[in-house]
Amino acid sequence: MGQAEGEVSHDNDFYFLLIAAICVILLGTFFVLNLNASCATFWVITNLILGYIALSEDKIRNRYMAIVKAMKNILVWSYALLMLALVLAPVLFLFLLYPHSPNSTTAGNVNPFVSNIIFVLTIIPIVPLFAYAETIVFQRYIISGILKNYRYRCPHCGGVAIGTQRCDLCGYPHQNPISAGIKWTAVMVSATVFSIAHILLVGSIFAGLTFIGGCVLGNLYIKDGWLPVAATHALYDYFILAGVIGVMLI
Repeated sequence: MGQAEGEVSHDNDFYFLLIAAICVILLGTFFVLNLNASCATFWVITNLILGYIALSEDKIRNRYMAIVKAMKNILVWSYALLMLALVLAPVLFLFLLYPHSPNSTTAGNVNPFVSNIIFVLTIIPIVPLFAYAETIVFQRYIISGILKNYRYRCPHCGGVAIGTQRCDLCGYPHQNPISAGIKWTAVMVSATVFSIAHILLVGSIFAGLTFIGGCVLGNLYIKDGWLPVAATHALYDYFILAGVIGVMLI
């Protein structure tokens, strides 16, 4: 008998828990060996451990697997590559314009989540989970809050949703009349908060370029809902991690 929609498969529970246990032990050992670590290091370790613990929850794991499956969609690849191009283009331009600027050579190395190979390796399996969390914080809460007067009861999932073309909760097609001005105000506010958070995390003004990616994700959220946004964000992060690993190996 086929699995009911929304039901969590427990076939891979052992592997999830095994990977989580190994990573938690690895991160715990790293922390013990670095008791004088910075607050940023402690923040990274705490987030990674909580991320793996969260995967033991059926609902979270179900969302995680939905994002992983959605990453195969051609639309997700298109948006992720668009984000990559829009963010990297100004970075390359600034690097060519100011090749000897200290910030131009260090901007990509100050993110605490990629500050060492242990963090990079342990974050790879849970990138979709982090992307989902950021989608909830920076797109769903902010955009839904601004568009609260445009919410409607979705006839498909029954949830209170927003969306100009689809329900942002289940993706059900719906035409909800939102003016372009209100829509882009919500997108811009969301992208601004998104970029400020990354500037504070990374400690570099270059991180403000994530505003561009925030606009892409915000527009996609209003158009198609949380799932393609989280999948696009996760795939984009994997592209960035691949570049980071490449630099580390050189």
